Amino acid sequence: MRLINFSKWIFLFTGLALVYIHMQMEIIDLAYRAKFKEKLIKKLIEKNSTVNSRILALKSSNNLGVKMLAEDRGMEFGGSKNIVRATTPLKTTVRPQLSKRSDTGNSSNPLLSLLSGSAQAEAKTGE
Repeated sequence: MRLINFSKWIFLFTGLALVYIHMQMEIIDLAYRAKFKEKLIKKLIEKNSTVNSRILALKSSNNLGVKMLAEDRGMEFGGSKNIVRATTPLKTTVRPQLSKRSDTGNSSNPLLSLLSGSAQAEAKTGE
């Protein structure tokens, strides 16, 4: 009877040890997979930054201008001969005028002036 109980305990402990070892192997395997994915992500980030810099270089105005001028499309920068001057019959000069308030305190909302907490400054004229 003792040998049967002993062998039951041995099989139980052996099974538990196998389950524990299997779990540890899974943990280590997951750690290696995570490390591989981290390296892959770092490579992709570096590749992404390289591709972004190349795209920005291709989209730059200097690069586009060089390509457009390199192709023989008859394009050129505007010169003084391409400027057209238009004359008007009357010379008019428009000057922006500042709006003058006739009422300094009446046009604003009195509730807002109370809430602002500051008094409005009034200029005295020398009359």
